[in-house]
Amino acid sequence: MDFNREKFKDMLDVAKIAIDQRDFIPILSHFCFSGSTMTAYNDLLGIRIPCKTNFVCALQANTLLQLINSTQAEIISIGFTANTAYLKTGKPRKGMRARLPYMGEDDFFFKWPNIKRLEKYKLTELQLKSFINGLQLCL
Repeated sequence: MDFNREKFKDMLDVAKIAIDQRDFIPILSHFCFSGSTMTAYNDLLGIRIPCKTNFVCALQANTLLQLINSTQAEIISIGFTANTAYLKTGKPRKGMRARLPYMGEDDFFFKWPNIKRLEKYKLTELQLKSFINGLQLCL
């Protein structure tokens, strides 16, 4: 799948604050692509950004960022062969082709809550003001 390098880099830069740098739990150092979103999660903070892809997997964040930062190509491509993910830029023999560590989406254990299920509990403006007043009285 082809991406505009600058736009893709900007998106990864926003999400990288939610990447665990310690690599204690490997999946927490990956960006997870679901086909429609990209998620980063570090056990404290989760960030989900719309990102249409034709693949579903988790790519190692630091390696992906280093490769994207090392090229000036306008378009980058992420693809897959048997058991390998790769990033390539430019024309064959003139561009870059590098292997990317990746994990399956099943390894990514963070699941977003179902917000639609909570919609039936929406507060009216009066209820919300009363709730805030109650909280202020507790302080």
